Amino acid sequence: MKRTVLLLAVIFACLSSRVTAEELPVCGKIFVELKFSYSHRQPKWFGPDYWDFRHSSLFQSGSFWCIKTKEPSMPSVIVSASHVLGLNRPLISVIDSMSVDNVNVIIKHLQGRALMGVFAYPLAEIGRVGDAPDAVFLRPQNQQLYKTLCHVELAEAPPKRGEKVKIVGFPGTAHEQFKEGFVTDTQEGRGYFVLNEAVDKGYSGGVVLNNEGNAYGVITSTDPAEKQTTVYRITPAMISKIEWKPAAPALNHEF
Repeated sequence: MKRTVLLLAVIFACLSSRVTAEELPVCGKIFVELKFSYSHRQPKWFGPDYWDFRHSSLFQSGSFWCIKTKEPSMPSVIVSASHVLGLNRPLISVIDSMSVDNVNVIIKHLQGRALMGVFAYPLAEIGRVGDAPDAVFLRPQNQQLYKTLCHVELAEAPPKRGEKVKIVGFPGTAHEQFKEGFVTDTQEGRGYFVLNEAVDKGYSGGVVLNNEGNAYGVITSTDPAEKQTTVYRITPAMISKIEWKPAAPALNHEF
């Protein structure tokens, strides 16, 4: 009787793990808080203007996904878009978020904090590749994060013009969303391609898949007016070129 119960328990555990693996999402959601300090000019009717020191915060979210690589030392790599984390973010966009006259504001310090997935895993390291300005690679402090995502293989060949693709990300939703689109332009030499429609902001950092379920690249920008989305190509050759740095210094800036 005990052997039967044990056998049933093992079978149930195996079936449960299989179902869980099949149901793993392709993308995760990343939450980012940008705290910044700034000086704000206060005009005076009489005498010189004076500057007071203020603090504010900006919250945003985006998507990330996990690459299954052939690198023995780095079998899994997480990727997102740089601007989702506040990297490469123009100061004017920070100022615009405060709804104040940018002539009267000087940013002094920008501090970022990113939490990944439903369990809010913090970042340990951020990786960059020199010729990929808006693609960012991530390492979490807790390795359990890798087990919460489906690991996607990178496509060896580039997309073709007119090809139908699948778009995956978190457009401000609690669950990942899927869209279909078509490739309207390819610039393989410049490292990106273009889709035929705009996507919502939360898709930034998400992935574009081919019919085989392999990843072409990471969503980096969208243009509602032009009805198009730009996707930065992520290739297998890029993985070995990633340069890693601690997350905290990369997310914090002094001006």
